[in-house]
Amino acid sequence: MKPFSTILNPAGRWGRWLTMAAWVVLAMIAIALAPKVSEVETDDQVNFLPSGADSTAAATIQGEEFDDGTEGLVVLYRNADGITDEKQTAFTDASDEAINLSEMTDGSTAARPSSDGDALLTNLPVDGELADEHHAQLVEEVDRIYLDHGLDVAFTGSVAVSADLESAFGQLDGPLLMMSVAVVTIVLLLSYRSPFLLVIPLVCIGVASQIASAVTYLLGVAGFTVTPQNTGILTVIVFGAATNYALLITARYREQVTISPNRTEAMRQALRKAIPSIVASSATVVMALAVLGLADMANTRSLGPVLIGAVMAAVATMTTLFPALVVGIPERVLFWPIKPHATPRRERVGLWRRLSGGISSAPKTVAAATLVGLAVLTLGWLDLESNKAEFGSLRNEPESVQTAETIAEKYPDTPHDVVDLYVRDGDADAIENVVSETNGIDTVGESESSGGWTHLSAELSSDADSDAATVTIDRLRDAIASEGLTAHVGGNAVAQMDVYSASVSDLYVILPLILLAVGLVLLVLLRAVTAAVILTICTTISFGVAVGASALVLPLLGLGGVGPDFFLYGFLFVVAMGVDYTVFLTNRIREEVPEHGTRSAVGIGLVSTGGVITSAGLVVAATFAVLSTMPILALAQIGVIVAMGVVVDAFIIRSLLVPALITALGERTWWPRRLRTEPSHSGPDRKSETSSELAELRA
Repeated sequence: MKPFSTILNPAGRWGRWLTMAAWVVLAMIAIALAPKVSEVETDDQVNFLPSGADSTAAATIQGEEFDDGTEGLVVLYRNADGITDEKQTAFTDASDEAINLSEMTDGSTAARPSSDGDALLTNLPVDGELADEHHAQLVEEVDRIYLDHGLDVAFTGSVAVSADLESAFGQLDGPLLMMSVAVVTIVLLLSYRSPFLLVIPLVCIGVASQIASAVTYLLGVAGFTVTPQNTGILTVIVFGAATNYALLITARYREQVTISPNRTEAMRQALRKAIPSIVASSATVVMALAVLGLADMANTRSLGPVLIGAVMAAVATMTTLFPALVVGIPERVLFWPIKPHATPRRERVGLWRRLSGGISSAPKTVAAATLVGLAVLTLGWLDLESNKAEFGSLRNEPESVQTAETIAEKYPDTPHDVVDLYVRDGDADAIENVVSETNGIDTVGESESSGGWTHLSAELSSDADSDAATVTIDRLRDAIASEGLTAHVGGNAVAQMDVYSASVSDLYVILPLILLAVGLVLLVLLRAVTAAVILTICTTISFGVAVGASALVLPLLGLGGVGPDFFLYGFLFVVAMGVDYTVFLTNRIREEVPEHGTRSAVGIGLVSTGGVITSAGLVVAATFAVLSTMPILALAQIGVIVAMGVVVDAFIIRSLLVPALITALGERTWWPRRLRTEPSHSGPDRKSETSSELAELRA
C-alpha cells in the first residue's frame, strides 16, 4: 500500500491523478458559481462612503425613509436655430410615448424651455426596481423613441449616470480578461519558448480565476460587500500572482530536472524549495489585505476578503494542479523545442553573471549610484496633481456629465450642488433657521417628513468640488453643533468631502501596518533583523519611485490628478506584488550562504533568479498596465503606479540595489544569526548545479 505522502504528492505517480481529479471536480463547481458574481455585486452609493461619516448616515436615512422607488431620466433637446412649435410638439409626443414604457411611473412630461429659447428639458420618472438591471437598455429605448420623432436628444439624471457606469464596468469583465490573457501569453512565450509550458500555466490561471470568482460569489452570499471595482482588480491579481508562482516553480523544476533523472523527484525537490518562498510572499499579501479591514471606507474594507480569496486560489492552483500537469506531460514534449541541460550556462545567464560580477567588485558604488538614480525619479512626486474625485469616477466625461453641465448653463435657476439634512422632527425648525443663516447657503428648500425624520435641502452658492463648498459645509456643521442640535448632513458635495477625509485617514493608518506586515513576514522567513529592515526599506523606496515615475506618465495618458486612493491602493499592490521578488531573491541567497558565504551567494542567487524575476515583473507590470486602458479613473491610475512600481522593483531594486546592499554588508546582513558554517570553496566537487554557477561566477 502506498504511503499517504506518496499518494498526496501532486507530482507523484498516484498523487498527480488524484490531484487532477480533485481539480476537475472543483473546476466544475467553480464554473457553475463564477458567472453568478454579478448577482451579488452592488454599486450602491453607501458602499463607497465612510462607515462613520455623517453623509453615510444621511444616505441610509434617505434610502430607508425618503426613497419613493423612482429614479430620474432627464432629457435635453437643443436646436441652435431655436425651438419651433413643430419641434416642441414632437418633443411632447415623444415624452408621452416614453412614459408608457413598463419601466416608467406616472408623472408629468411637461417640456421646460430654456430662457434663450433653443432648448427643451423634461424629467421622466423611472421605476428604480424595474430599471435597476438594465439602465443602459432603457436609455437606448427612450433614445430610439425620440429619434423616431426626429429629435436627437441627450440624457442625464440618475438613470443615465447608471447607464454610463454600467458601460464602464462592463469593460472590467470581458475586455480586461482578454487583454490580460494576451499579455500573459506573450510574456510566457518569450520566457519559456515552449508551447506546452505556455499552455499549462494559462490553464491553471484560468482555473484559479474561476475559483476566485466562485469564492467571491460565496462571500457575497454570506453578506460581504462585493463591488464591480473589486471583481475587476481580482482578475489582475489572479493573473499576476499565479504567473509569479508558476515562473518560480518552473525555474526550480528546470534546475532539478537536469540533476535528477526522476521527474517526480525533481518536481518534489522543486516544490520543497519553492513553496517556502510562495508561502512567505502570499502570506505578506494576505496580511496586507487583512489590514484593509481596519479602513473606514466601505469599498476599501470590502476589497480585502475578495482579494485574499484570489491569492489563495492562485497559491492552491499553482502548488498542486500546476505540478501535476507539468509532470504528467512527457519531458520531450514539455520543454520542446529547447530541453534543459546541465552544461555550463554561460550563454543563458551571461547578462546576470556579468551584472553579479560588477556588483561584487564594487557593491557600495553600485548601491550609491542606484539610490541617486532612484532619488531623481522620486522627484517627480513634486509635480503630482491632486483632486478629490471619488473612487469610481470616469476618466472621460460621459454624456450624462456633459449634459448636466449644459443644463446648468441653459437653466441657471435649476438647483444643483445641494446639501441634504436629515433631522428629527422636533428639531426641524431650529435647524432650518441655522441653515438659512449660514454663509455660503443660497436657499433652503421645502421640508418633508417621514418616519420621524425631516428632510431639508439647502443649495450651495459654490461648486461642490470647490474649497469654498468645503468651508461652507464645515461652517454649517459647526453651527448646528454649537446650538446643541443634531443633524445628519449629506448630499453629493458632503459625501465627496467625507470620502476624501476618510481616505486620507485610512492612508495614515493602513500604510504603516502594511509595512509592518511585510517586515514581520521577512523576519520570519529570513530570521534576520538586519535583512528584514533593509528589504522593508527597499520596498518603501520602490513605492516612492513608482509615485515619481507615475507623475511623469499620468499627464501623458490624460489621467489627471490623483486622490488618496491612488496612494493607498498603489502602495498596497506595489508592495504586495513586489515582495514576491524580494522573497524569491533573498530566500535563494540565504540557501547558498552556509556553504559559499554571502558575497558568492548573492551572485548565485542573482544568476538563478534574475530571469525568473524579470519575466514575472514583466507579466505583472503588463497585466496592471492593462488597467490603465480602463474607463474608471482610479483603476486606470492604480494600473499605472503598480506597473511602474513593479518594473522598478524587478529591474532595479531586486537586480541592483538589494544585491549591492547585501554584498556590502556581508555576513552582517543575517544578524543576529550566523549562517556561514563552512569555509567557501570553488572546487568542482559539489554535486549540484550551483557549483557550476559558482565556478562560472569566479571565473
